[in-house]
Amino acid sequence: MRRLATALLALAAMLTGCAEMPAPPSATESKIATIAVIIAPWSKVQIGHRSLYRGKDRYHEYEAKDWGVDDMKMAALRQSLEPRYQLTPIPAPAVDEKEMLYATYGHRVDSIVRPAMAQSGVKADAVLFLDSYLEFAFFGSKWQYAGCGVFDKFAVSLFLTEAEHVTEAYCITTVHLIDPSTLQDLGVGHLRTEGGDDHAMVVLPDFDWHGVQLSPDQIERARAAMAGALNRYMPGALKHVGLIP
Repeated sequence: MRRLATALLALAAMLTGCAEMPAPPSATESKIATIAVIIAPWSKVQIGHRSLYRGKDRYHEYEAKDWGVDDMKMAALRQSLEPRYQLTPIPAPAVDEKEMLYATYGHRVDSIVRPAMAQSGVKADAVLFLDSYLEFAFFGSKWQYAGCGVFDKFAVSLFLTEAEHVTEAYCITTVHLIDPSTLQDLGVGHLRTEGGDDHAMVVLPDFDWHGVQLSPDQIERARAAMAGALNRYMPGALKHVGLIP
């Protein structure tokens, strides 16, 4: 009887210990400590306003550096990855953005990632390449969007009795985890909902604007919404590439 009680106590202790053990790291995560971060050059923040009246749609572009878009992306990465990993931002070389938009992914790696790593001299276990060269046509828009920005559309009720503007801040970005030796992808993650195509979007409530440009207050609200979208969707992309559980 005493032996049975001892065995049961040992089994209970073992099961308790197993329950408290954290999940083991992924194969990718366990091999990486230092990461070089390269953010693809994309110089514009795009603003699109959709009107119910033909010919009244408006489109405008701002300088992304004035909005601090790259800083927002870096902050979202740091929020998810530090202090687990040591992140080192690497400046990207200047490129023809329109050419990159229609180039193959391999060409973008050769034109951006390869020279950036060579010029920096940084040694890292992996490279994170944030690729913005993807266009997307939001529903009801005649324009193709890329990068980060604000899109304003009309939402019409089921019985067409009323319509209202719905304004969303978005960031269209793909995260590539790259082997620094071969420059081959180790994993790819998209900033969007699982199985969705909303590309890191958040709604800006009560954001009524009908001109071409935004007011200073609206710009600050839009910037905050874009940063929120990046912080919300970045973890899912990083989980896909195997950097976080």
